[in-house]
Amino acid sequence: STLIEDRNGNIWVGSINGMNRITREGKEKYQIDKSLEGIPVSTMLEDREGSICIGTNGFGIKRFRAGKFITYTEKEGLESSNILCLFQDRSKKIWISTVAGLIAFENHNYTSLRNKFPFEMPLAIAEDSENNLWFGTYYYGIYQIKKDKSINFTINNGLAGNMVYSIFVDREESLWIVTDNGISRYKQGAFINYGKESGL
Repeated sequence: STLIEDRNGNIWVGSINGMNRITREGKEKYQIDKSLEGIPVSTMLEDREGSICIGTNGFGIKRFRAGKFITYTEKEGLESSNILCLFQDRSKKIWISTVAGLIAFENHNYTSLRNKFPFEMPLAIAEDSENNLWFGTYYYGIYQIKKDKSINFTINNGLAGNMVYSIFVDREESLWIVTDNGISRYKQGAFINYGKESGL
């Protein structure tokens, strides 16, 4: 399951059974495509224009804008319709992770990033205040991309686990990293880990 809060305070909840929007008035269920019920939702993003971008398993990206859905699949330039992660950075570039590799979407153009970085198919993407990008991977921990240079952090560097599901940058510029072996907090070059012994 995945959820986000939009700029109007609505909560969007995606699951293997589709998507719901929770407002102050109550819950609304959206049928993302009239011809398909219960499309599995894998990730969501509210972009800078206020659109809700919904990544799905097998049905591409559904962009919800002004009450309508627009679908993007391989026909529009995606390398795969199986979407793992969506992220928009400060430059408004949208990073799309698919099972076929990473794609950048900018100025209405798709650019394949396959083989550009030392990892494929990130599950999580975040950006810190210095515009460094952080990518969470299946088995190889996290990568920091700083001016096209990559730095890898794994359990050997103190990360709780090498499979990374989510990354969040808080107001104090700490990175919170959800792994298969607990949660790591990364700040000022050091990891603090939280696991079962911490009450998780």
